[in-house]
Amino acid sequence: MKNVRILLLFLIVSIVLSGCSAENAKKPEDVQKLLMKLKSYKSDVIFAVSNNKSTNVYKAKHLYKFPDMYRIEILEPNELKGQTTIYNGDKAYIYHPQLETYLLTQNFNNSMEYSSFVGSFIEHFKNNGGARFNMENFGDKQCYVLEIPIKGENPYRVMEKIWIDAEELLPVKVEILDKNNNISVQVLYENFEANPKLEDSLFQIQSK
Repeated sequence: MKNVRILLLFLIVSIVLSGCSAENAKKPEDVQKLLMKLKSYKSDVIFAVSNNKSTNVYKAKHLYKFPDMYRIEILEPNELKGQTTIYNGDKAYIYHPQLETYLLTQNFNNSMEYSSFVGSFIEHFKNNGGARFNMENFGDKQCYVLEIPIKGENPYRVMEKIWIDAEELLPVKVEILDKNNNISVQVLYENFEANPKLEDSLFQIQSK
């Protein structure tokens, strides 16, 4: 009889906890609304770009300001340290420390660097819609995962996935998949700060 009472108690506790978990669980639209409220961010990132021959890994700093301002500064490898790309919604420029000048670059919003930004995912989500939603573990974190198709004809950028920490509700990882479902870009976000105040001057060419 004692064992039966213990079993019944265990079942009751399990049912209560499961009910609480279901009640507190986020819905896909809740997580999507969370992304829509992201008007700016800054973060340290580690991103790896792969093709059928090699994988290049970079450490960098991201700055993003809604709706279309992007800044990425390379920290590693050393030979690229200080290289900075800025995009202000109209034109993109790359600053080369060795040349001490900004050079105009084309098609930034079709580049792997652009795809490494959370802002890129938000833009694709708004334009494409139809995100698939599930939950996965990433290390010791439980994450909400959104997956959306990327329009266009680039075979290396067909699908995009974002992992959002279920506890802190901050992005922790993005992956870009190619037409063969291989990872062409993987981005890890560290020290992510949501909605900081960022001046427009950070996304403009600075005269020397």
